[in-house]
Amino acid sequence: LKKTSALRKLLLNIIAMNENPLILSIETGGPVCGVALSAGEEIIAEYCRHGDNAHDELLAEYIRRILNDTGNTIDRLDCVAVSSGPGSFTGLRIGAAVAKGICYDNAPALIPVPTLYALADSASGTARAMKHDGITATVHSHKKLCYDQHSALEM
Repeated sequence: LKKTSALRKLLLNIIAMNENPLILSIETGGPVCGVALSAGEEIIAEYCRHGDNAHDELLAEYIRRILNDTGNTIDRLDCVAVSSGPGSFTGLRIGAAVAKGICYDNAPALIPVPTLYALADSASGTARAMKHDGITATVHSHKKLCYDQHSALEM
């Protein structure tokens, strides 16, 4: 997963500045509208809803709620990770616009996360345990089309 290695390096740089960086993660590339807040690798809170065409109504409210419920504010965030596709064009634009608004003036850092690489990375531990040398991640597009990406595993 060479491209995720670059994302990992960016995250490692952020972690070097703060042992447990506060990360707001946004997923709007498909039918799920999701927001998670984590400190390092530990998820503190998560809100998500599965359903079409609700991202514009839910995303800002989920962010407000997750920050309020955890006693945090935008100025305490170290970075915002947002799905960058492939996926729903409108959903991705909504997520990117909100993330860019939060990260105005580069504080906090903005991290675009390619959807297929994130899927492959999440399954890489299992694939290694099963002695596989690669992963193919696939997401539904539209009209019976799919996006897929094969990633070789770094052993």
